[in-house]
Amino acid sequence: MTNVCVIQKTAPLLPLTTTATQNWDKPLLAWNFPDEGDVDKSLSRIKTITDAIVFHEWSSIYDSAIKEYFTSVDLSNCKNKNDVNFISDFLFEIPEPLSLNTSQITLIRNDFSKTSWKLFVEIASLNEELKNISFTKDNFEKIASVYNEKIALFKPALQKTVDENPCFQELKNDTKNRKVYKIHTGISSFNTILGFYEKLGIIDANNVVYIREDMASRVDINNSRLFLFLETSDN
Repeated sequence: MTNVCVIQKTAPLLPLTTTATQNWDKPLLAWNFPDEGDVDKSLSRIKTITDAIVFHEWSSIYDSAIKEYFTSVDLSNCKNKNDVNFISDFLFEIPEPLSLNTSQITLIRNDFSKTSWKLFVEIASLNEELKNISFTKDNFEKIASVYNEKIALFKPALQKTVDENPCFQELKNDTKNRKVYKIHTGISSFNTILGFYEKLGIIDANNVVYIREDMASRVDINNSRLFLFLETSDN
């Protein structure tokens, strides 16, 4: 089994995740993608990806490589924009957490539980609304309005949680810790998000056909869906 954080190049977030499904309400749950091979494994892989895209309570997170293949525009400047694959908004940033020990991770999770878990509840609620809105430029203003109503208020609290956490403060003061990870939201159509998986090399064109058919039986694949993505910069 291959961890999704490794495949999607978001491994720096692994210290903040759990892989136990009974702990799904932790800030981040890292699913394992079944390795490719026999038919059963391929079908399991297809189902995992379909569920990750369609299920409104799951928020998939991707590497910023998606911006190399798909055009984006900031949510604050998305009105009437043409040829846009997704719209995005910056949420918060954290120093690279790979050096954290178990006690520090527990402390961070406890701090994050005060804000980020509420955020994920609102994201789930937002996705319930977005799935009924077609992802077209005529709807970008409406999408932005619905998003801001549910998500905007969380942004200052999220960054404050990071800035005031002693473990993150220690990482920021460490001269050897040069990386900063910026977490963004993105909104696109179900169909375009499926394209992320193909461009990132997670599935091939044949898988896309099967997954698209499965998705189309559950949602309008041209309607909207929120996801997360990660960008890296130097501290």
